[in-house]
This record gives sequence, structure tokens and C-alpha cells, in this order.
Amino acid sequence: MYRPEDLRRYFAGEWHFERALADLAAGLRGAMAGRANFTPDGAGLHYHESGEIRLGAYQGLARRSYHYEFPDPQCAVVRFADGRLFCRFELSRGRCRVWHRCGADLYEGIILVRACSQWQTLWRVRGPNKCQLIRTRYRREESAALDSGAAGPRLPSFD
Repeated sequence: MYRPEDLRRYFAGEWHFERALADLAAGLRGAMAGRANFTPDGAGLHYHESGEIRLGAYQGLARRSYHYEFPDPQCAVVRFADGRLFCRFELSRGRCRVWHRCGADLYEGIILVRACSQWQTLWRVRGPNKCQLIRTRYRREESAALDSGAAGPRLPSFD
């Protein structure tokens, strides 16, 4: 694992992401690929992602935004666009566990920083409304461009 000295500096910039999705209750598997940007917003960073998603028969564009605050160099507080708390994390040896309660459903996650240009999130969502697995891998935009070649982004799977 890689432990960034300053999370704000580490996340800032453009990333390519690939997400694998599994809705276990519905028996659906899917994927999303796109770009994520962390741009300065006061003392924090504004996170915006957009890309193409496939889930079951659905295929289309998707996007989401968060705001990241950094009370100290090793801690991030992530908020939804409307200001509600999503999660807070502190990296220890390049990894940490996080939780988020969404109504009666519980999101349990792991954040792993693999290298100076790679990190990922793993989420298990359980409750009366959802039963999902979500894995997202991020690579610095420069690294993704070198790896992707002319074919464009490939969509991930849980294989």
C-alpha cells in the first residue's frame, strides 16, 4: 500500500475510473467507466464524475458530485452535493474502513491507496432496500491515457 502524505494534494486532479456493479437482489451485473475530477473549492476539493454505465438492460450516461473537506492532511470528510455527510476517513498504511447509513441500508466500504497514481473503493451495501457490491478503481488521467491505447476505456467486471 501507498500512504499519501497529504490527501488533498493526492486526490487533486483528473482520474480515470472503472466501476464494477452487482445488484445481488435483482441478479444484475453492470459496469461504469469514465472520468473523475477533483477541483479546488475553498480549502477542500469538489469531486465530479461522469461516464457511461451499463446495468442489466440499461445503458446511459451517469454523473455524481461530492465535496471533500480535509481537517488535517490524513483525514477526509466527504459530503453529498447538498452538504449532508457521506463518510469520513483517515488513511492508515494506505487503507481504511468506512461506513454510511442510508435509511435502513448500510454501506460498508474499504478505501485502498495502491500507488501514487492508483486507488480504489470497495462497497458492500446491505439492507431491506439494497444488496449490492460496488468496486471502483481509479488511475491518474496521465496513467490511464498511456494504458488505454486507441480503443478507449474498457468496462470492468467482477470476474
